Amino acid sequence: MVLGGICLLMALLCWAAILSNRAQHALIDTLGGWKVFMEYREWFHSREDKKP
Repeated sequence: MVLGGICLLMALLCWAAILSNRAQHALIDTLGGWKVFMEYREWFHSREDKKP
């Protein structure tokens, strides 16, 4: 009974770690995409300003 509870707890911890890891990756991907978009927008506007 105790051993089963410990195994269940360990599985739950592993599952939580995997989920949080995926959430972190999704957050990093979203922030990375946003950063690229902002940099592109700045570059695009600076290019527009340089037009004669």
